[in-house]
Amino acid sequence: MAFDLSEVVSDPDLCVEFQILRSTGSFGAGGWIQGPTEEIEAFGVVQPAEDEALNMVPEGDRVTGSLQVFTSQPIYETLAERRERRPNDPDWTEDHRGEPPAPALSDKIRWHGHLYRLLAVQPWKEFGYFGAILVRVLGD
Repeated sequence: MAFDLSEVVSDPDLCVEFQILRSTGSFGAGGWIQGPTEEIEAFGVVQPAEDEALNMVPEGDRVTGSLQVFTSQPIYETLAERRERRPNDPDWTEDHRGEPPAPALSDKIRWHGHLYRLLAVQPWKEFGYFGAILVRVLGD
């Protein structure tokens, strides 16, 4: 039996606002063809990355600053093609419009005026939330 933790990652006493920057486009001849970037207002727990999470971050990225984000809003890693729903698919995720995610590069997060890139997503959908490990983009 899974516990729904979406109330915790949506609790106003623990959560802050941030923006998810979602790229759109397609993979074509020569690589990624960039479409418009969509900015999605989100709400969740943002905290410094814990030691265990930092083990997943390459040493060179550790000096830029790293965060963990927990939110009920879907967060995506790079997706090469649109996925179609399969019966009982535990990895199925709909975007904020209720549609299957389109091909895109990994989301970026803007928090306190700084831009962070996604290193890993933990889609704990059965518990009602998504976790992500982020590192700060230099020069933002």
